[in-house]
Amino acid sequence: MQLPSEFIGQMKRLLPNEADAFLSACDATPPVSIRLNRKLSLSPAYERVPYAADGYYLPDRPKFTLDPWLHAGVYYVQEAGSMYLEEFFNRYAAEARYVLDLCAAPGGKSTHLASLLGGRGLLLSNEVMPNRANILAENMTKWGYANTWVVNNQPRDFARMGGLFDLIVTDVPCSGEGMFRKEPVAVQDWSPEAVQLCAQRQRSIVADVWDALREGGTLLYSTCTFNDEEDEQNARWIASELGADLLDERHFYFHTGKNEGFYIAALRKTASAPAVRIKPDKRQSPVEAAEAYLSKNLRCLKAGLVPFVEKGKDR
Repeated sequence: MQLPSEFIGQMKRLLPNEADAFLSACDATPPVSIRLNRKLSLSPAYERVPYAADGYYLPDRPKFTLDPWLHAGVYYVQEAGSMYLEEFFNRYAAEARYVLDLCAAPGGKSTHLASLLGGRGLLLSNEVMPNRANILAENMTKWGYANTWVVNNQPRDFARMGGLFDLIVTDVPCSGEGMFRKEPVAVQDWSPEAVQLCAQRQRSIVADVWDALREGGTLLYSTCTFNDEEDEQNARWIASELGADLLDERHFYFHTGKNEGFYIAALRKTASAPAVRIKPDKRQSPVEAAEAYLSKNLRCLKAGLVPFVEKGKDR
């Protein structure tokens, strides 16, 4: 792989004792991993992903698009490093009831969150781009959890409703360094300027949604890139500028395991959040009341497994 000289210099700065191993691994064949739908109770004889209960490595890469089990929602093809979401969820957000996956398409982390919630509470899976939101809706419908809504909104739309969410997952758009082995176009599109642009956009996204996270709630911030501008520096900016404690962070590099590039940080919000006033009537559960509240404020594509309908029209 012909890597940009600026990227090589960046990685030598970030990994002074491991840069050679990392750069050699850039030419290795990417591993293949899937995550099973735990509703089906399957246990294949494959090597397991150590930090994901339903994650498995495959010995080779099949033609996934021809497999009816994929289209039926039996499994999801997901990079193993990103499955570390499960570890942080279990440590810092296991009791979360209201969950927002802010940048959710095509659905890897949302299907994972749906499995982790196991039908409890309410999961909103959001995607800003309408065409990608439709793909997300299809994948979430296949996964089969009726407590999941797919929505198509801007981050600030959630903040206007107040601090409802116990957990917000932000797998923000990034410079994609962790995809270099799988998507050569990512190498061609990379530049130091693109890194800086992504870092600023990521801060804007988190700032726009911040008021939607309740005080004491958890933010899981992640990227599929390596540089510290988009990763460690942004996590510390969130903590210092928006008001949070940085609880933990983890980096996955090509040479450190059977994974692609991934970074994830867990932060606990210390800043106050606008109050949420949701008053259920006598016929509603708290979740049903939250659903009614959200339906008045968001553009919803799906509610569970049924197209969301209001006043006789699909929204």
